Amino acid sequence: MKLSHLYQLSTNISLETLQWYPFDNGLFTSSGSDKVLKIWDANTLVPAETYEFSGIVYSHHMSTCATEHNLIIVGTSSSQAKLIDMRTGSSIQILRGHNDSVYCVQWSPCLPFVVTTGSLDGKILFWDIRMAKGQMLALDQHNGAKSVGCAHTGHVLATKFLETGYGLLSYGSDGVVRFWDTFSGTNMLVNYGKVYNDVQRCLKMAVSSATNEPVLYIPEGEKIKSFDVLSGQHIKTLSGHFRQVNCCHYNPFTHEVYSGSNDRNLLVWTPDHRAESLYLQDLEQPKPKSSHGMSNGVAASSSQTASTGQNMLSSVLADTWSDDDED
Repeated sequence: MKLSHLYQLSTNISLETLQWYPFDNGLFTSSGSDKVLKIWDANTLVPAETYEFSGIVYSHHMSTCATEHNLIIVGTSSSQAKLIDMRTGSSIQILRGHNDSVYCVQWSPCLPFVVTTGSLDGKILFWDIRMAKGQMLALDQHNGAKSVGCAHTGHVLATKFLETGYGLLSYGSDGVVRFWDTFSGTNMLVNYGKVYNDVQRCLKMAVSSATNEPVLYIPEGEKIKSFDVLSGQHIKTLSGHFRQVNCCHYNPFTHEVYSGSNDRNLLVWTPDHRAESLYLQDLEQPKPKSSHGMSNGVAASSSQTASTGQNMLSSVLADTWSDDDED
């Protein structure tokens, strides 16, 4: 990818989260260090509703698949996540299970009543808001091999569902990115290497959704790293910002990536079609054959890698939910 546009922004507060209302482009929401969640009229750019909290609002999220509710999940400096009903303007439910500030909140993209929360206590919890007994699942980085049931050894700084909802990516202050099977809660043990960020806020990762092989985009200091989600292989590092990058967003229609930073610049990254064309041409070139009929062992290695990737993809995308749960 290459840098194509730069926009300079100016604000006196730390804006943590922006999201369009999924079913009406006439509304969008914002929240940040002013301890306020606002619902904006996109036509007049005037807040239609304002919700105040006792602490910094680190993140909020609206479901993209829910048709039976208009709830916003909100994570703040409190250890409790709150559900705000847009129709009544009030908090209707409190999710208690963390011991520290809730940095990350996100609805499942395929299950309208399932939401995740990530906290400074290192835990990532799954909730079914229809259940009164508390969280339905807590992710464990050791897959139950040790008594400490935390997703990260440190703060949870970012979470991101795959578009299908069958996988979840998380990132913590331990510098580790983890890939989870969302139905079993299993750590898939994909190695992405270390990603270093010295931040005390929720970071926004992005995952390509219009490709067969999903790609993760994650801030690392003033740069952005991209990884193959299923294999963990590092693809490329994008450089253009001058200070800490806080957020990335992927546009599935244009395949562009947008990034925001403490340098108050918004950068637009577009696919480098020339480089892609050269890469495809190189793939079409005949490779020298070894005595075994392989291109120096590359074909055998590629076949093994593809088989491993297909097996992993099959296990991640296996639909273990019953028809009743889908209904």
